[in-house]
Amino acid sequence: MINNINKITRLKLTNSMLESSIFDQLVFNTSVNKVFIFIVNLTSHINNIPTYCEYLSSQEKTKANNYHTEYLSNKYIMSHGILRYILSFYTKQHPQKIEFNYNEYGKPFLKNSNIQFNMSHSHNMVSYMIALNCRVGIDIELHDKNLNV
Repeated sequence: MINNINKITRLKLTNSMLESSIFDQLVFNTSVNKVFIFIVNLTSHINNIPTYCEYLSSQEKTKANNYHTEYLSNKYIMSHGILRYILSFYTKQHPQKIEFNYNEYGKPFLKNSNIQFNMSHSHNMVSYMIALNCRVGIDIELHDKNLNV
């Protein structure tokens, strides 16, 4: 529930936007009531898989290699590499240097940071939510117009 958040910034990140200075406008400015939402279509990031793979920890690389198909492995590499890229802006660290801890359910959180985040994916779309001092959650689902509910 986002009833105490006074500013939500939504961005659709394309491959070219990751290369540009889009992040210059995405600062918290000491405001704890600000949330950033990123929506990414992974199909526009396929050419960056080697770069995103470099961002991953050794544990994440092992997990990516354990997927049964290259398609699923690549989705994991892209979604987690992009997450690390986004978090690197806020933590002022190289994406590979970011350290995660995990709660009892396996949900990651940043080690030694008050930056909170969440990620959701459905088919080729991934959404990310970033906040300061505020637990966040996000969920996306593919809307199938052919599904008769």
